[in-house]
Amino acid sequence: MKTNLSSVSLLCLGLAMAGFAGVGCGQKTQPVAPAPNQTPGDGPDKQQTDPGNVKPDTPKTDDYSKLTPDVKMTALEWEAKKKKEELKQYDGKVIDLTGVVFTMKRNPENNIILFLKGESDDELGWATLPILRDQDGWKKVLIGQTVTLRSRFDMKQYNSLFDCHIVSVSGNPPLTATIDELVAAATKDRKGTEAKYSKAETYQHIVVVGSIASLEIADNGRATVTFTKPGTNPKIVADLFEQSPTAQKQVKSFKVGDTVRFMGRYRDYTDKIEILDTMLLEVMQ
Repeated sequence: MKTNLSSVSLLCLGLAMAGFAGVGCGQKTQPVAPAPNQTPGDGPDKQQTDPGNVKPDTPKTDDYSKLTPDVKMTALEWEAKKKKEELKQYDGKVIDLTGVVFTMKRNPENNIILFLKGESDDELGWATLPILRDQDGWKKVLIGQTVTLRSRFDMKQYNSLFDCHIVSVSGNPPLTATIDELVAAATKDRKGTEAKYSKAETYQHIVVVGSIASLEIADNGRATVTFTKPGTNPKIVADLFEQSPTAQKQVKSFKVGDTVRFMGRYRDYTDKIEILDTMLLEVMQ
């Protein structure tokens, strides 16, 4: 999956993330920070620590919602404090962090990483990496929405929040469309359809539902999926690639006729419409 982060500050969703070691229920791992030119998932192998090495006051997985936060701040405030190296004072504190979701990914442990919008506009402008405890977190929050996350901060986690609980979500998610709806709209008004599904407020992401017409799956699990039948104009395709072995297994099991829901960036080219930077949400029954 290609990642085009523009002004991103990451914060929490899941347990562990690529290039980091996550924190699971009853388990704590030592993360390895990604290099500046890496996206989460490109870092070196995780180093596991003693599974029992967990702070005794760390709540069980379902208890964060019952805790009162010690500190509340925005993603921009977190980013500023990180740059000034002022986060140590929050070590061990329960943090409520609020920000706009710029993009999201699934890491090798199949947990969801949220990238919260920060100040800078470059691709690597994120300040911290929040990971969701809920592997189905996409059902609660999507790109473009404002989320408040709660977690206990651990300085050893490279200035990020792990094992986050969703406190609240507001704002509109990306638009959703079926493949048939996209074909009909683009046939009627190609430029207007591109403008509609490339909204800046949702960072040009769209949720798409469609049945697979044909596909090619590489050994690494990358799938090039065509959702329109031969002769259909415009042709609609998507490049699906997941770092999570669980999601890769799902992709490798794809077959013609399967209906899938996924999220990505809408792009109209001369010969086709392509959904880029995709994240598989679910294989629908």
